[in-house]
Amino acid sequence: MKILLASSEHDSALAHQRELQSKGHIVTICDTGEECFRTYNEHIGTLRNVDSPETPVDSFDVTVLDCEIQDMDALELGKRILSLNPNQRIVLTSSNFRETISRVMKEYDTPAQILQKPISGDLLEASLEEEDTYLELKRLKTEIDHIRKR
Repeated sequence: MKILLASSEHDSALAHQRELQSKGHIVTICDTGEECFRTYNEHIGTLRNVDSPETPVDSFDVTVLDCEIQDMDALELGKRILSLNPNQRIVLTSSNFRETISRVMKEYDTPAQILQKPISGDLLEASLEEEDTYLELKRLKTEIDHIRKR
């Protein structure tokens, strides 16, 4: 699994990177929101150059965004990433879980998983590898959107 990890806590991000890489994952760490967006944009641009521009691209299997990232609102960063690739799986980490849930429900058109900080390496790995939860969130979001349109 290719993982993009934007974190305000570099040492913690390095520990997660080591643990995830030991399980065979490829992890790219970014220390700022701007670095994360630039990395994502460059990577997706490289993939689009190979394929036709209309082809949907899954740049990273999952993008993990720390809500306490230093230079940018993480939910805005997520929206910017989703504007490049609406199919991107987003996982948010937050120490203010309730506020994050409320904002995601109001501001996101696509589901996002939210993990309460601090996060153990085992919990992060299990959450990233458990794609069924994400798919179920996506299905529920589609059903809710359908009901709202009635």
